[in-house]
Amino acid sequence: MSELKVILFRDEAWESMPEALKRRVAAGVDRIRSQLVFIAARARVRTMPRIIVQPCVWHDRGQIVDATLCTLVSTPGHPELGVVVSATVALCEDEAVVRDVLMHEVGHCFETARKLVDQADLGSPASDLRGDPADEARDRRMLPEMADWFVGSTGSFMQWGTQPIVPTAEIQGLLDAGFLSLSDPPLMSPGTPSIPADWTGHIRSLRSG
Repeated sequence: MSELKVILFRDEAWESMPEALKRRVAAGVDRIRSQLVFIAARARVRTMPRIIVQPCVWHDRGQIVDATLCTLVSTPGHPELGVVVSATVALCEDEAVVRDVLMHEVGHCFETARKLVDQADLGSPASDLRGDPADEARDRRMLPEMADWFVGSTGSFMQWGTQPIVPTAEIQGLLDAGFLSLSDPPLMSPGTPSIPADWTGHIRSLRSG
């Protein structure tokens, strides 16, 4: 297993939080890290995507957005596939729900990588790589078969449109008090992300059967 990276983005929103809320978010980061360890132990590849925690609430067309696939740039000119989660995931104390959210987004990373590798190797169309992130049908198409990537997995990925992972009234109260800030979800960065070598090898092995 490669090094697992879960990073809390300590921006102005973080600095303006009350200390008690900072402690809750920090505890949530630890919870996210422990669930990523659980996921990595069952993955068929060694490398896990980096997770960034943004301590704010994302809002898009009247809906709270909890997490998203994103391209992250740790080295200039070398974007990589990763996951960004919002304060709602950090504040969720249900470990199973946090794990399901992370599995969903890690699944998007794997399926996006598969489409990019197939496009490079075979010239396959990759039309779903760009599109409306709120399109539920596209979201489902951008998830792989769970058993292809996780040992002993026969189920399916969590789908959006279920109950809020943190009660809406609690989040609204934190927003109204000025303890959390509201922003748009992050956008994908330009450029083609690099794919870890173990992902590429696994994708090719899946293709060959």
